[in-house]
Amino acid sequence: MCADGSYTWYCKGHGGRKQCPCDSPYMCKVNTCGSEQKEHCCEKSCDGFGGIRDCDGQPEIEPTGEPVMPVPAPTPAPTPVPPVPTLAPTAAPTPAPEPMVVPKKSSSAGEENAKKPVTTDVYIGKNNKKKAKSKTVNKRVICASNAGDKGIRVNTDHKNAGDTFKITTVMSGKDKTKITVKRTDKKKKGKKKGKRNKKWGMKLKLRCVEA
Repeated sequence: MCADGSYTWYCKGHGGRKQCPCDSPYMCKVNTCGSEQKEHCCEKSCDGFGGIRDCDGQPEIEPTGEPVMPVPAPTPAPTPVPPVPTLAPTAAPTPAPEPMVVPKKSSSAGEENAKKPVTTDVYIGKNNKKKAKSKTVNKRVICASNAGDKGIRVNTDHKNAGDTFKITTVMSGKDKTKITVKRTDKKKKGKKKGKRNKKWGMKLKLRCVEA
């Protein structure tokens, strides 16, 4: 869970990671996890991850087991009241209805989303200008900074091209996200060898996650 209450592993733009899930309950000091490797890691044990993250500057000690809730004392049964004698026979008492059992709910939608983020593909396309290309989509998404690199981008053309990109995402409204793509690799041939490429010819498509 992120600082702003969002249930997602990707807490960039949401105030950072605040709480770990039940299957990896301990937040460790090491902050090399997440899409940008800047989030504190959530693990079943913080051995090898720098120990448990300090709380308000105070060192924490990893507990040896799950906390045990005290068992409440049984409530004493009420003292029975003797029946009032009567001359006429009384009708048999109506049996009390069986208690209704409410089935336990399965894991909440927020927990399901935290375990399995919803992905969305964003089409950026070609860039014929000597500057970064920006696109605004009508939903809140987060794209990894290397989402346009080889083996990560999802466009089918130029799959093996060595182009590298820097991706930045900025929330620009309640349901809008501005995505900016800047090419970062340098030319290897010609008179301008070593100068950074700016244009690209592939129909670039990025795989992001909904925020």
